[in-house]
Amino acid sequence: MFLKTSMTGVGITFLIIKAVLTYFGIEFEESMIYDVIGGFLVAFGWLFTIWGQLRRGDVSWGLFRK
Repeated sequence: MFLKTSMTGVGITFLIIKAVLTYFGIEFEESMIYDVIGGFLVAFGWLFTIWGQLRRGDVSWGLFRK
């Protein structure tokens, strides 16, 4: 799935979507399904961001350029 798409970019996109929805007053507090969607966006957003950064070949430990 991530051969032509940046995993880190997908993760950051999830986090941005959650932040934008919250900014416009769409909170994930009304029912359980909204909690699941909000939790999914945040959890997978951070997971993809961290995992995508760590698996990059041009950096070591996700931070330091080789």
